[in-house]
Parts: sequence; structure tokens; C-alpha cells
Amino acid sequence: MTSTPKSLIFLGLIFCLNCAIAVYDYDYGGGLEDLGDRISKSVQQRLKHLDNLGDRISTNVQMQLRPLDNLGASISTNLQTQLRPLDNLGASISQQVHEGLRPVREMESRFKIKFGNGGTSVVTYSPSGKKFVVRNSALYVCDGTISETTGSCSGNLKRATFKTKKDFCYANVNSVINNWYCVGGGSVSAGIVNGNVFCNSNDGSPTLLISSDEYKNLCADVATSATYKYFTQQKLGEHGSDVQCSEGLPQVCTMSENLTGNFAGVSYVTIN
Repeated sequence: MTSTPKSLIFLGLIFCLNCAIAVYDYDYGGGLEDLGDRISKSVQQRLKHLDNLGDRISTNVQMQLRPLDNLGASISTNLQTQLRPLDNLGASISQQVHEGLRPVREMESRFKIKFGNGGTSVVTYSPSGKKFVVRNSALYVCDGTISETTGSCSGNLKRATFKTKKDFCYANVNSVINNWYCVGGGSVSAGIVNGNVFCNSNDGSPTLLISSDEYKNLCADVATSATYKYFTQQKLGEHGSDVQCSEGLPQVCTMSENLTGNFAGVSYVTIN
């Protein structure tokens, strides 16, 4: 077997190494010392289309969502339109309650006039023409003359007393139970005990218990209607068209009621 000289083997190795370096240089265009830089540059070139990707994505999303611009404002406007009936809901409810209670306030004004609360009332009964002064539900008789401008008495005022049945036609405090009238010149209370109607005064003054039909017949020629003239240093407040009041203070208000009709100011109770 013929052996190859060592010098030839060494020369072959050098040749192969040079070939490898040549091939590497051909493939990568340079030596090993700047491989990192060249790889970095190559990567940067390949990824160049990803530059500013975040900004481009943001811009693209904004373009895609452009038809939804002012969506919040649009939704808000729509909701405001839908919920407009609820605007100032508290004030609206308060106003409705205030309007609903108007009849109650008007009744309170009539009661002030009828019973002389917060002022003085002068009541004139028809057809008898008899006059009384009313203060805080109490009926008074004037032994002089009653002023038409102030309601004051030129003489002495004394509590009205009822001695006959007809006197009770002038009573301004009444209660009705099962078509029975409990009538008095002051505060009265009535009720039924064991099927019997009772009628009492709260201040010890006389009372009259009488059927409604008998009362109307009794008072037909004494008091079928009453006209009130109310004098007060305070504003009466809200009242219906059946009450007429002057401007300013003191205030003078007038009102009339039918005593044989609805019996205004009476407490009606029906107990079976």
C-alpha cells in the first residue's frame, strides 16, 4: 500500500479550510467578527414592515371605528329623550300631590270662615236675618251693633245659649249619624251604643238630637241658609270660587252655605 506524504495531507487541510472560509464569505459576505451586526441588520430589514406597528394598528382601529364616532354622545342624547318624562320627577310628584290636595285646602279655608278660626266671622241667617259673632267655633251674641267693616261688637259679647229647639237652628257645630242630627253651640260628639244614637257636647253646653227631616222642618222659617263675613289679619290661603276675599291685610272673605241641602261643615257618619 502506498502511503500519502504528510506534507500533502497538511496542504489538503489548509485548502479545505480556505474553501470553507471562502464558502462562508460567499454566503454571508464577510468574516466572523461582525456576524452579530450583520444578523441584526438582516433581521431589521426583514422586520422593517413591522415598524410602528402599534401606531398603525391604533390608526387602523380608529378608521374602522370612525362610524361610531360620538356614539357615547348619541346614546346619551337618546337616553335623555327616553327619560325626559322623568326630568324633575320629585318636583312633578310634589306638584301632583299639591294639586290633588287642593280640595282639602279649600275645605280648610271654608272651615276657618265658618268657625271663625284665626279671625272673627259674622254670620247672618236667612230668612230670620239674625246675626251672630263666631270665634274659635263659639257662637256669641252682641248686645250692641256689629261693624260691617271690622266685625267688632259695639257692646258686650256674650256666649249664645239655646233654650228652645228653634234656637238650635243657629248651631254651627253638627254631626250626623244614620240621618240623626247631633246639634250644639260648641264642640259635639256623637255615636251609637247598643243601637242607640247618643249626642253630647265636649264643653257642657246643651245639645239637640233630632232626625234630619224634623230638623229641616223645624228650621224652615228660621235658618235655611247662612252668609259668613270673615275678618282676619292673616291671608286666608287657597280657596274655591265660592269664597270671595279682598286684597291686602286685614283680609275680608265672604261665603254662603245652604243649611237644608248638603249641610256644609257637618260630619256625616253612617253606621249599620
